[in-house]
Amino acid sequence: VLRYCRSMNAGSRDLIEIFSTSRDLAARLPSHIKVHKLKSLSELSLNVFAESYSLLLLDERTPVIELIEFLMASPPKEMERLGVIYCAQEFSEKDVLALSSQPQVLKILEKEKSSSLEIEIQRAIDTFVRQRESEDLLGRVRVQNKVLNELNDNLEQIIEQRTEHLEKSKKEIELKLREVRDLIKFIKSLSSVEGFEDLILILKHEFLKYHKVRSPMLIYSLSNDAYRCVYFQGQQIVDRSMVADKTQVVSKDPAKLREILANTLERPISPIICMYLNHTEHSGVFVFEHSMDSLEQKSFMEILDRRTESLTIAFDRLALKWKAHQISKQWSTTFDFLQDPIVIIDSEYNVIRSNAQFTKENEKVLSRRQMDKDGVLVGFPVREALTTHAGPMGKISVGEKIYEVHSYPIYLANQEKFFNMIIHYADVTQATNLQSRLVQSEKMSAIGMLAGNIAHELNNPLTGIKSLAQILLTEVPPDSPVHSDLVEVQSAASRSELIIKNLLEFSSLHGDTVETVSVRAIITKTMPFLKTALRYHNSFIELEEGDDGVSVEPHLLQQVVFNLVNNACQAMGDEGDLTLTSKILPASMEIWVRDTGPGVPREIREAIFTPFFTTKDEGKGTGLGLSMSRSIIEKFGGTLTLNENIETGSEFIIRLPRKKK
Repeated sequence: VLRYCRSMNAGSRDLIEIFSTSRDLAARLPSHIKVHKLKSLSELSLNVFAESYSLLLLDERTPVIELIEFLMASPPKEMERLGVIYCAQEFSEKDVLALSSQPQVLKILEKEKSSSLEIEIQRAIDTFVRQRESEDLLGRVRVQNKVLNELNDNLEQIIEQRTEHLEKSKKEIELKLREVRDLIKFIKSLSSVEGFEDLILILKHEFLKYHKVRSPMLIYSLSNDAYRCVYFQGQQIVDRSMVADKTQVVSKDPAKLREILANTLERPISPIICMYLNHTEHSGVFVFEHSMDSLEQKSFMEILDRRTESLTIAFDRLALKWKAHQISKQWSTTFDFLQDPIVIIDSEYNVIRSNAQFTKENEKVLSRRQMDKDGVLVGFPVREALTTHAGPMGKISVGEKIYEVHSYPIYLANQEKFFNMIIHYADVTQATNLQSRLVQSEKMSAIGMLAGNIAHELNNPLTGIKSLAQILLTEVPPDSPVHSDLVEVQSAASRSELIIKNLLEFSSLHGDTVETVSVRAIITKTMPFLKTALRYHNSFIELEEGDDGVSVEPHLLQQVVFNLVNNACQAMGDEGDLTLTSKILPASMEIWVRDTGPGVPREIREAIFTPFFTTKDEGKGTGLGLSMSRSIIEKFGGTLTLNENIETGSEFIIRLPRKKK
């Protein structure tokens, strides 16, 4: 068998195999041709011819009838790649006819009639190889032609698509270029607007080609609560106020906006398209009445969207221009209403402008008829305010008042020396006095911290005393007189530790976390600190038993109770009755602090919770106790009120939400 196989791997050699019983033939063939022996055709039937061409060389040892049966029984597709050369001593006419009828039989050789059998076989082999190579080459050419045709068809399609895409892109570019030109022209026209009337006039001309769109309207607000509407009435432009609030206008509800416009213009309003211009300090909306269908609306909205940014900038510019004018006007008006003296001077300390308060204070100073060393009447200090202090800020005394001077230089462009200077005289008389009081408070705070440290140091000997008492109790019989003394020593040490613990918690400088605490426990911890304040008064403590838990910072609630009880003692003077009651209600806890003092006059009941308000003599109170107490209670969701229904004394009520288990 000669087997010719074209390998699919690039660069590989053709492989030719011959299966034969002739050793002489194998010896004469080239070295790359392999020869194999087959005992029967059944072994050849196992071979697969799908990827190769094979040539079968047989002699009379393989009967003709067996060969014919093998060829007819094999699959036709495999037999298409098989060729047969049959050699025999002689052939009968029947054998020749049978072999000739098979297309796979390429050559019939009679050994006796052939002068050189090997040469004939070699020629037949060469012929078979050339035919197979030719068929293989033609097959490849057909495949390549098919591929080339497909590539050519694809290339034609790509060229058609590219040509169509280029034409479409060209049209789109021309359309976009025309749109850009129109947009540039529109932006240039917006740059010259001086008012909102000019704005809607430009919009009207911009959309003249849309015959189903009526003249535009503008609703705008330059303040938080006032809206105006600019619209066309015939050929005239009208600007009128509207009865509408911000929520209605900026809600982006066309139906509601149509209703507002109908009430304002006193006519029916067609369907509208809106373009909103919302800003923190001002807002506006352009409104277009129309009778367009959905497709026309879409086209109109696309053009309007491309102009939204330009319209927004133009609208903001007009709004800021109006606001700048209003600010300038307000400044010129409010400058004179400032309560502190303010003056503007030049580089020579000459007064350029001053407000009414400066003029008033200056007249007061001049009324005292004070003269300088040259005999010139001295007024409110200007030069002295800047020259007597090293920095731009200092304090000066003018009469009974103390002023803090702030200077603000005004420079022109590219100048190192100031052109003008603003001098602000801030009245800090009360603040200076309050600062003195706060200094005293800081001193008291330092003393409190020192007391806390001392109390902390006392814990060490108390712990030793308590521990020693506990050890001695284990060694002394219970019936011994010493035993009761040791129990008393242990109890006294425990009470001292509890007092120190409460003192440290009350004077703590660090905020506690919110936790659920018992109102009874807070009051019980706080009252020992008030023994000195209550030494001349009768105290009645009535604390209701039960679930009285509230969510607070414990030391802050202690501070509130301490402030109220201390205020009550100070209000009663040397004698009186103090009643402290707690009540458990379904949803809240109440603490009532009542005294038998003179009470709170009706005319100042609204002011007692105001910071720094006090009726005490100077140096005896800061006016912060009640205001801080109310802030603390409100911080935890409660209230602190004054009971105005009692005739004598005063009564304060703390209400805090209960923390249910």
